[in-house]
Amino acid sequence: MEFTRRTVTEAMDAGVNPLSHAATPVIDDLVRRFAEAFARTPDAEFRDWLAQQLEEAHDPKVDRYWQLVWIVNGWQVVPNLVPVHPWIVKALRAGPVQRDGGPR
Repeated sequence: MEFTRRTVTEAMDAGVNPLSHAATPVIDDLVRRFAEAFARTPDAEFRDWLAQQLEEAHDPKVDRYWQLVWIVNGWQVVPNLVPVHPWIVKALRAGPVQRDGGPR
């Protein structure tokens, strides 16, 4: 998760548009890593599934709840993907081929 957050944050800080060709290597690597972790094939179906999972998980209130639970219990606060979810979802929805920033 740290690799994902760091990689996407670097791309965002560099001004990489998630719909651009410059996003391709970043998102392809993330898709490959997530597919490996979930024992899935990194195809279009998996990209759609991953985008849906990230969209559903993108709730800053839920994230804040878990941060507070970890703090109250004295546990290490685990970094999350909430700040980078929108960028990843846009790149996933753009698909592996068309990345010209225009409409699909």
